[in-house]
Amino acid sequence: MNTPPRLLPLSRPFAVAALPSGGRNFKVEATPAECLAVASACGLVAVKSLVAELTVMPSSASVNVTGMVKAVVTQACTVSLDPFDAVVDEPVDLQFMPESGVTAWMKKHSPDPNEDLAYEIDPPDVIVDGKIDLGAVATEFLSLGLDPYPRKPGVAFEPGPDQAEKDPSLFAALAQWKKPE
Repeated sequence: MNTPPRLLPLSRPFAVAALPSGGRNFKVEATPAECLAVASACGLVAVKSLVAELTVMPSSASVNVTGMVKAVVTQACTVSLDPFDAVVDEPVDLQFMPESGVTAWMKKHSPDPNEDLAYEIDPPDVIVDGKIDLGAVATEFLSLGLDPYPRKPGVAFEPGPDQAEKDPSLFAALAQWKKPE
């Protein structure tokens, strides 16, 4: 069964073959409809603006994408659930390679299986069908720049009176548990 391809909320693909040797600057600015779609995809109340200013530079075996993603978003406070505006300024620094290059990179940089640590640096992203989607990059870095527990300025969590006394901890409950004899 074939599933239709997933549509991205913001898409700006460009062909890597058309990239000049000196690189190129791109400005990705989301339209109001794209802002609405990005807000939905990222679980936000709204995205008021989203702009990515990116430099795409080829190197011998890869393509590097650097720059900034800037956005004004409306998030829901995790304490009061009130909406509030927040600014996102997220730096971008990515490396893209063809799939064969990523496979070779993974073999060269794979961690020692006897070590507890995984990759110290992220593996390169794959160039898909000869293209890099800068809209997808902008959306990804917007989501990386979001506060996972947004709190409206001036709002503090205050537990109710005697809350600690009413709700014993799980460990206190376990301490009172007795094994059957």
